[in-house]
Amino acid sequence: MTSRKDVDLSSPLDHPVRLYPGEAAPQTNLVLVAQTTSEGARRCFGPFECTCSGEEVTLKASSSFNMLVAGFDEGSFAFSIELADENGDVTAQFVDAEELRRKLACAPDPIDWVSDAELRDALGRVARTGDDPLTKSQMRALKTNIATCSDIEAKMTLTPQRRQRMLSLLKVSEDWNSLPEEIKSAAVEKADPAQLAAYVLSNDHFRDFYDKVMENDQVRDRVEQDRARYQAQVEEARKAAREAAEDMAAARRELATYEEELEAKKAALEQEVAARTEDARRERDALAEEVGRLSSEKRALEEGKLFVERRIRQAVADMSDEAAVSGKLLENELIRQIVTSIAAKEDAAGAGEVAAANAHAAVFGATLRPDEDSLSAQEVLDVLERSIRERAGRDMDRNEVANLMICLTQGYILTLAGLPGTGKTSLASIMAGALGLANRADCRFVEVPVERGWTSYKDFIGYYNPLTKTMEQSNAAVFDAFSRLDGELAAQERPGALPPFLFLLDEANLSSIEHYWAPFLRACDSATGAAVDLSLGGSSLLRVPDHVRFVATVNFDHTTEELSPRFLDRSWVVTLDPEVFDADAEELFSPPCDFKDEPAFSFAKLQETFGPRRDAAPSADLRAKLREVMDVCAKHGHSVSPRSQKMVWGYLRAADGLMDRSTAQSQYAPVDFAVAQKILPLLSGAEERLEGLLRDLGQVNGLPVVKGRVEHMLEVGNGSGYYQYFA
Repeated sequence: MTSRKDVDLSSPLDHPVRLYPGEAAPQTNLVLVAQTTSEGARRCFGPFECTCSGEEVTLKASSSFNMLVAGFDEGSFAFSIELADENGDVTAQFVDAEELRRKLACAPDPIDWVSDAELRDALGRVARTGDDPLTKSQMRALKTNIATCSDIEAKMTLTPQRRQRMLSLLKVSEDWNSLPEEIKSAAVEKADPAQLAAYVLSNDHFRDFYDKVMENDQVRDRVEQDRARYQAQVEEARKAAREAAEDMAAARRELATYEEELEAKKAALEQEVAARTEDARRERDALAEEVGRLSSEKRALEEGKLFVERRIRQAVADMSDEAAVSGKLLENELIRQIVTSIAAKEDAAGAGEVAAANAHAAVFGATLRPDEDSLSAQEVLDVLERSIRERAGRDMDRNEVANLMICLTQGYILTLAGLPGTGKTSLASIMAGALGLANRADCRFVEVPVERGWTSYKDFIGYYNPLTKTMEQSNAAVFDAFSRLDGELAAQERPGALPPFLFLLDEANLSSIEHYWAPFLRACDSATGAAVDLSLGGSSLLRVPDHVRFVATVNFDHTTEELSPRFLDRSWVVTLDPEVFDADAEELFSPPCDFKDEPAFSFAKLQETFGPRRDAAPSADLRAKLREVMDVCAKHGHSVSPRSQKMVWGYLRAADGLMDRSTAQSQYAPVDFAVAQKILPLLSGAEERLEGLLRDLGQVNGLPVVKGRVEHMLEVGNGSGYYQYFA
């Protein structure tokens, strides 16, 4: 910072320094103060510890630099960084603290900023305490102690200059104590009472003056005022004590009431537990009785079986002649062949049902955009932005649209999280429509309402029933879609020629998604785009191509399942905030947008536009900002999995060339979205493990989305001692 020439920095200041108009306040604890000499050169004085209050800055010497300051030429620093504003004017200059420490140690004329009051305190610590005046021998010993005592005893660094100043402060006391007692007594008797009172009130070392001072009206008035003030304070304290006692008695009565209510609730709970225990006992006895009944029936059936076996053996024994035996054998062989033939036909019919479904799902001609080959990446984003913002009326900026498309294209599953009513399901439908996947001629979008209790993918697709030898379709639309995809994989000649196929798992966490979506978790790890095999039982097998994508919507309350770290490590999580609508806005009453005739983009074009660009690395500033985030995680012992790091790098390769980074808010938008959607959702744990990490992540500059999510996590977790993203 800069100060006026008339500010004298050769001794401690008793007043703050005002900043120049328009000058920025210091941003560090330690500062140097620059002054311009008469020759026009600039010298820097310091170091000082500063405290800012509006346009005023209070300076004091730093104890870490032994309360010493010095003057330095501005150009003498080997390390110096200048910070300029948009007009090119230098607003701040940063120097190295260690270099400043070395320069101060070598300064020929350091300035001692220790005040006389601080030296008197140190002198008191060195001197021997007592009521009697110091003798001459004691004064000589004290001088010796001042010259030889350590910094630890004085509790400050004692330079030779400071020791000399302490001896100077001691001289006044020494001269008085060395006077004969007769002279001191005569001085006390002849002293003016008013002057003596003023002196004694400011210094209590001369006890012989007390009686003389008490004759002064000023002193007596002062004593009476203090006595009255202290008496009032005592009465106020007694009153506060009585009120506290009353409050404590009321609290004890309230506590007794609570204890009575607690005992009543405890007794009621014990009765309820006893009643439920009795119900459970009766239910157990009923089950035991049922088990006994079934055991009796089992024994009866086994006895019947033995009886039948004995009758069969008896019948065989009755066939005494060879012709009768031969006839029976031929009859049994004929029956066996008939049964085998029927079973083979049923097996063939069951296995052929899936083949028939696949044949029914023959590849139809997809309605692709005729101009997609001529569109650049920015033009593709323009088309999708107009569809989502203007046609569908969704309030999203260009970077948010690009973010959705990158997450949908690069990830096998995109999770849309948020409170009920934030438009998660409608956004998934709008995305499908904008991509041309809701075309009436070739619909490639299926909504799957997730139900509670699902444990396998067969719960929402279907399975082969070995008893009936038929396929059981859990959801006809979903089964037909997967059968069609199996046929597309068999018939497709050029990878990516077809549009993607989108499945919406609505309210995906009503059941554990890690269980019923288990086969597709492997696809998230595939770097080659290999197909996923779904075995539905028997010889039924469906193959899912790599142009399939899933969107999952999730709510969070006591009725839903938590998302496991294994799933979150493989998914992008986009959180939707509630929108504030104008009650009179016409769009609230307009019909929904119709994308039934929208042509589709091919999967190859979407990969080219939004997929990870292996030939382009993220810019240096994005890499540096991501490294700053990773360093914060490493500092607090939080490791980011290699899978998540790989997904973040792929995201940055695509987003760097697509997103608008022209403003201060959006300068690091790719890193902001990637960290908020890939690293933060995996953070959950106790306060002592996560609070420091969250606060440091919230302090990383240029990441407004991350800052907002972190502040929400801290606010919700405050008081509970547990922080989590989905709260």
